[in-house]
Amino acid sequence: MTDRTGTRDVEEDATAGLRSPGPTVTAGLVAAGAVTLAGVLHLLAALEHVQHQMTFAVFFIVVGLVQTGAGAGLRRGSTPLRVGLGLAALVGLVVLYVYSRTIGLQIGPHADRPEDPDFLGITVVVCELAAIGAMITLLPDRRRPVAGNAVLVVGIGVWVLWATGVVG
Repeated sequence: MTDRTGTRDVEEDATAGLRSPGPTVTAGLVAAGAVTLAGVLHLLAALEHVQHQMTFAVFFIVVGLVQTGAGAGLRRGSTPLRVGLGLAALVGLVVLYVYSRTIGLQIGPHADRPEDPDFLGITVVVCELAAIGAMITLLPDRRRPVAGNAVLVVGIGVWVLWATGVVG
């Protein structure tokens, strides 16, 4: 806009030549990438377990394939149903990991004790937690706090069960 002297307004000049800073990383891309990476890492974990526990290897293969497929689906877009199912599955996997490292599963080569945490497992859980956080933001505004609170309640519930000795 120009004033009567022919000078342009400073506000317009400040924004006239600005361009977008580049590609934007969205919550959908973060969720897709984190879920895909967790899936690939689960497939690598399957290779580690083939030698001593085929049941675990098959579990990791199935989880890895589902997660990589879910990551591809999230890259194409998300629906509240897809995100909700993904959140439930990821929270379940994180709880299962924590259970196997604190209480121990009653099957497999470590049936008598909890498994030791390892770099691969911790990396998978970090990816899954990042995906959970990103996926919550993909939900519609009215569902977002409900999902966030549900994840929080599950986490606190697991901790309370462990701290009170109900499990473990």
